[in-house]
Amino acid sequence: MNLKEKYELVCQVLSCQGLRAVAIVVGINFGQLYQWVHKYKTLGYNGLINKP
Repeated sequence: MNLKEKYELVCQVLSCQGLRAVAIVVGINFGQLYQWVHKYKTLGYNGLINKP
């Protein structure tokens, strides 16, 4: 997933949609989405950037 897609999913979760529900609809692992939300909360938008 690209950065914009990750950000959109994180925004859906933060706007009170369920974490599991968003993960199921998109077809990604719940744990992965949880990590993205956690990184966004701690590091902001730059936390979603893939590190080499």
